[in-house]
Amino acid sequence: VTPSGVWDRSDVTIFGLEKSGLIKLTPQPIRTAGLVADKFKMQWRDNVLTTISEKNKNDGEWSPTTVLENFRVWGANVIHPMVVEGRIGRLELAEGESLYATRFAGNKAYIVTFLQTDPLWVVDLSDAENPVIAGQLEVPGWSSHLEPIGDLLLSIGWESNTIAASLFDVADPAAPKLLRRLDLGGSYSEAAWDEQALKVLPDDGLAMIPLTSYDDASGETTSVVQLLDLDTKGGDLKLRGTIRHEF
Repeated sequence: VTPSGVWDRSDVTIFGLEKSGLIKLTPQPIRTAGLVADKFKMQWRDNVLTTISEKNKNDGEWSPTTVLENFRVWGANVIHPMVVEGRIGRLELAEGESLYATRFAGNKAYIVTFLQTDPLWVVDLSDAENPVIAGQLEVPGWSSHLEPIGDLLLSIGWESNTIAASLFDVADPAAPKLLRRLDLGGSYSEAAWDEQALKVLPDDGLAMIPLTSYDDASGETTSVVQLLDLDTKGGDLKLRGTIRHEF
């Protein structure tokens, strides 16, 4: 939640859903360094809460910075010292760039920031007390939603004011690679920020993305579902066809 009167921070509370009922695992809310914008910017794993937030670096002018923080939050059934450890690790990155898509996959965090290009950051979380940048990759445009698929990462975002889909190889965290970027041609897609509007079927080699296009000359709006061939073995992404559908 956003604390009352504090617009640029977040308070995070963790509860355990036990057979005996609801158990509060954090005696007091954990206040993050910046604002946690959505659910993809939080993970609780191995008794560690990880948050990714955006804060202003300078008081006089807007200079966003992405802050990843690790906090120790014990589970209800864990025997542990009666000590509130609080924050145990912190990493700042991409000063001056806005925070966009984030996604956790095990002990890795994928972070997209943007100023003029789209850096994809891979953060190694295996040492909770010392999170480090494992690798990064700069590509045009920016991504607003990420979908991990094993050693691949599918992203939806924008490039040159049109919707773009990208496929990354993240098998080597130190050297992420852009395998394919497709210009989908639409000017708007709910899948860019709502994961429920994106359907990915890796076993069927298919991804489906809703697209809306606007013609300035005619004033006509066209809505379609764009089909993409998703080759998880070969590491490729190709345009298939569209289904005309108003939505």
